[in-house]
Amino acid sequence: MPGSPNKFYASCTVDLLGVPVACLETDETHATHICQYVLTGFVLGLDCIQR
Repeated sequence: MPGSPNKFYASCTVDLLGVPVACLETDETHATHICQYVLTGFVLGLDCIQR
């Protein structure tokens, strides 16, 4: 994503609660979410919000 090294466009499927799962990086046209990498404890996770 321009101007932000940690954020990227992604196409995600969501579970029954609407939580993004199985996200794949994609271009802006096909993206359903905007994701960024977050460090939680010692694990690198993804934080995604719907566009």
